[in-house]
Amino acid sequence: MIATSICATDLVEEARRRHKLSGPEINALGEALMGGLLLASTCKPGERVSLSVKGDGIFKQTVVDAAPEGKVRGFIISRDLVGNLDQKLGPWQNGLLSVVRLKLNEKEPYIGTVPVVTGHLAKDLTYYLSQSEQIPSAIGLAVNLEKGGQVSSAGAFMVQVLPGASSAEIAAIEDNIHNLQSLAAEVAENSNPTRLLGQIFTDTTFTILDDRPLSFQCNCSKERIGRALLLLGRAELQDMLEKDKGAEVHCDFCGSEFSFGSQDLENMIEGRQ
Repeated sequence: MIATSICATDLVEEARRRHKLSGPEINALGEALMGGLLLASTCKPGERVSLSVKGDGIFKQTVVDAAPEGKVRGFIISRDLVGNLDQKLGPWQNGLLSVVRLKLNEKEPYIGTVPVVTGHLAKDLTYYLSQSEQIPSAIGLAVNLEKGGQVSSAGAFMVQVLPGASSAEIAAIEDNIHNLQSLAAEVAENSNPTRLLGQIFTDTTFTILDDRPLSFQCNCSKERIGRALLLLGRAELQDMLEKDKGAEVHCDFCGSEFSFGSQDLENMIEGRQ
């Protein structure tokens, strides 16, 4: 078996601060960010994973982009008005969960899509791995908030069964996972990922193969946004210059704002940038 355990308290707090989120929104985005990191942990360096969840419950959509090096970015869109919710389902209610794996030396990405069957991201990611990637797995996600709304702890784990595991070994791991008090309580008690693995592999010897730092990091920049604006064409840029005297661009993934003044737009129109 192979397992990944992460502590992402600072990372999720950074996402909360950047997107100015509170309450259920940061719980949902934090879980999605950690879910993306868990999926990316099985990738090779240079590969990426994109996780998208669409629901008809409290949240419309979350999109996360993660790399195996431990870098991740993402955003969430909530609904202004929510109708009657099915109390048997989680906050996502019904919808679709999609995973795009961008692999090295492959022209086409791998895309897997499954229905959201429980509305709880951890359970639906577990379902996705078993159905779309044919890997029996168990995933746990938890984000805890302080009274003021800041993130007090955030952690997650993923256990996957590899070929050759005996039924007795699988049963023992399943019992240990089910007997955890609750992942949220365990993460709040101890944010050490190694100890969480110890709770899962209580009666089994395990070896730490890798230890990576995590960070909320976006690849946006004023230069990249400027190149994107150039694709609009001279006529559109001229219209922006005449009407707005500039342009303001917001990055959905990290919340950064980029300002382009009239001189910036003139340079683009004249081909000086």
